[in-house]
Amino acid sequence: MESETEKPGSLFNVLEANGWAWEDERLYAPNRTFWTEGTKCQPTPLGMLLNMRERMEAVLQNLRVSKPSHLSAKQYQGWVSDMESLANTIKRLLESQGIQ
Repeated sequence: MESETEKPGSLFNVLEANGWAWEDERLYAPNRTFWTEGTKCQPTPLGMLLNMRERMEAVLQNLRVSKPSHLSAKQYQGWVSDMESLANTIKRLLESQGIQ
């Protein structure tokens, strides 16, 4: 049986359960390297999850290939970690809907 946070489409709920934090209408990644806007308990459409997965995978690939020179090692590691958190959450949500 799925938990409330693992129901398909509840991206923000799963992110929050994984250490992301709300501040007003913004949901901040654990290392606070970026945020996203949304509404708690608002389902994320399947098409948006698919689009986000593609974009996050591309960003992660680019991050791993070349570290931006303006970031310290700690900032870089935090950014990669936060992006991996988002990408992995999206991947799990899609897999829970039978999409590889």
